Formats: sequence, structure tokens, C-alpha cells
Amino acid sequence: MDDGGKIGIANIFKNFSKLGAEPFLFSFKDDEIQPSAIEEAQTYGKVYIYPHIPKNSLHGALLAFTTNKSLYICKHYSQKALQFLENLCQQENFDIIHCDHSAMARLGVELGRKFAIPVGLRLHNIEHLIWERYANQLKPINPVRLFATQQANALKKAEIELMNDCDVCFTITPEEELYAKSLAPNANFVLASIGVDHQKFSFVPMSKREQRTLVIATTYKWQPNVDGLLWFIENVMSLVKKELSGVKLNLYGKGLPEELKKFSHLGVCPVGYVPDIVPHLQKATLYIAPLFVGAGIRIKILEAMATGLPVVATSIAADGIPASKAEGLIKADTAEETAKNIICLLKNHQMRAILGESAANFVQKNFNWENNVIKMIQEYHNILSNKRHNTT
Repeated sequence: MDDGGKIGIANIFKNFSKLGAEPFLFSFKDDEIQPSAIEEAQTYGKVYIYPHIPKNSLHGALLAFTTNKSLYICKHYSQKALQFLENLCQQENFDIIHCDHSAMARLGVELGRKFAIPVGLRLHNIEHLIWERYANQLKPINPVRLFATQQANALKKAEIELMNDCDVCFTITPEEELYAKSLAPNANFVLASIGVDHQKFSFVPMSKREQRTLVIATTYKWQPNVDGLLWFIENVMSLVKKELSGVKLNLYGKGLPEELKKFSHLGVCPVGYVPDIVPHLQKATLYIAPLFVGAGIRIKILEAMATGLPVVATSIAADGIPASKAEGLIKADTAEETAKNIICLLKNHQMRAILGESAANFVQKNFNWENNVIKMIQEYHNILSNKRHNTT
């Protein structure tokens, strides 16, 4: 569980099982998977790891552009995978097909039609918004902007079709639910947000933490994460270092690019992947989230807040989290504003302590996996009940 998508899927799978369902997990394999992770997953239900790698390629991009289809949707679709799933549906008596991320919904919809099984789609993000925001930050003369804009439109069309084809769509923020309803007013939407494993991401008071350690945990496979971090290092860290000595920024996550490893003079420590991020969050001083492209909710921010870390984030990174500065989430979109907030917090231990405790309390109160999975199960029971009523 080392990125937001995996964290969400794993916790939904676990809670389906804990709440009395019998879940089957089907997943593509794009990285090596630790046997211990599969063994843990198998304690909650049956697991099928399919060897399809949904990677980008120049050929795929050109084909998507010339046919005006969504590369994001097409690269996750495979006739062989569909056949595998059809065979599975013939062997098992499934009540529901639950798809996480828009990319998997095309497979789910086709299976649902063939076997008369209701289909639910969890909109981990409304994906075309990410493409739109990425395109808008590029210069007009950049050819990538033309491709990204075209792909955003193609993906928007595909997502609207999928929303209408599914029996229910679960959104994770009220804002995205309203937007989705404006796109597909006849579709069925249910708000079921995300959560945090509060037993794992437990609170540690500021008195037991380091005094000047900034931290971020992210995936570096997604370029906007790298771009935002480069902006922060080059524009914010230099301002912070001028005011305070001994400040360091620890970078955690898989696939750290070389370009992030050359800023030791600014206090940047490229740690990379760690098996368990929790102890590193529990000893840090502040969490930073510099992101200018995105949608949905950043689970990593909530996990950091749950441990008692105040967070300084851009508005895009903080999107979907209804916390105020008093609740430990400080929003800043310019280098000067970001540096000012960080310097103020690093200088004021008492303020950090108050905001860290407020952040943990906020997440404890508002983000719980079990409560949100209960909403999903209740809606699935409603759909199945209506299905049985309509067939009798």
C-alpha cells in the first residue's frame, strides 16, 4: 500500500471482508509484488493477479490521438483479461462487480451486461479533470498540451458513458459528486469518501519529534508529483534555508528520479522507498504537499495528519479535505507564502503542537474506512433488492 490508489483499494477490500462480504480481488500487475502482500490479501478473500502491464507507449499515444480515444481507458483494457474474467464469472456466482478507478470500469460494464450482474464504480478520481489541469499548466505552443487537451476531452466522454452504464458511482468528495451529477444527471451517485487506518497511523505528540524535519511521501512515477516537488525545492527551500539553519527535507517513495538527488546543499535527503512510512511520519516536524495538478483527495496528507503532523499544502493538494488552518492544514500557493508558513511553524513549537493534535483529531473524526464501506455495501444491498423485486 504505497500510493493512494493502492491504499484505497486495499482498505475497501479488507473492510468488505470484515463486514461480511466474500470479496474476490482482481488486479493487473505492473510491478513486482511481495509474496507477503499477496499472503496478507488472501486472508481477506480470493486474489487474482493478472499479468497485464498498462504502460504508456508512443504507439499507444499515437493510436489514441488518431482515433480520438482515451489512452488511459484503452491501455487498461485487454481482450485476454476480459476472457479471464468471463471464465471467472462462469465459475463463481457473483452478486456485484465493484470497479475501482474509471480505467477498470469498461471491463466491469462488459461483464455486467453479459452476466446480468450489477456494476459499481468507485471514482477514485474524476480522471479527466487531472488531464485538463495538466494541459492548462503547459504553454500553448507545447505539442504535449494539444495531446493532453484532446485526451482530456476523450476521457471526459468515456467517463460520462461509464457513469451512465454503471448501477452506482461512488464519489469521494461532495464537490466531485456535484460535478459528476452535472455530467451525468441520470446516473446514480453515492458519496463514500476515504479513510485512514487509525490504529496504524497513530498520534505522536510534537514533544517527541525532531525540530526541523520536513517530510513528503509520494509516488514519483507521476510527473506532476516530481514537478511540484522540484518547484518546492528550488523556490521554497532556498527561502527557508536563508532564515533557518539545520532544516532538512526527507523524500520517501519509490523511483526517486536523479534530478531530485542533487539538492543536498538545500537540505534535501532523498531517502527513497521504506517498507513502513509510519515511524518516519511520527518523528518528522511538518508534512509538505506541493502539487499543482490533481483531483480527489490525497490519502497521504490524511495519514500524515493522523500521526499529528501539521501540513503545508497547495490548494490543489489540499482539495477535498475540509480542514482549516486551525485543524492543521495550511494552504499556500506561492513560494513566499509557503516559506513564510513553514518558517513560522518551525519557529513556534507550541503552535506546531496545537495544530498537530488538531490535525489528528480532525482526521479521526472525519475519515474512517469502515463507515464509508458500509455505505457501499448498503447501496449494493439496495440495488440487489430492487433487482430481485423487478424480476419477480
